[in-house]
Amino acid sequence: MKYRFAGKEKLLAFGPYPEVSLKDARDQRDDARRLLRAGADPCGKREAERVASAATFEAIAREWLSLKSASLDARTFKKKQERFETFALF
Repeated sequence: MKYRFAGKEKLLAFGPYPEVSLKDARDQRDDARRLLRAGADPCGKREAERVASAATFEAIAREWLSLKSASLDARTFKKKQERFETFALF
């Protein structure tokens, strides 16, 4: 779907045909048009959702630390956790 937002031409894709039915694509197009009428960028909304649901470095690192906690001594685990929080997360 081609559209203009804030004076710029943008393109929004809903997915390949066999995976996304024509009816679904039309529904998504209608939703995008509603957002445009409301003054919001449909592409920006999609990007915000993608960023919100993406695995962050912090989440992945904390998961790794929790997996390693079983095999590490408590003091060593605490040191690694403190170093990670100090140097990687700022």
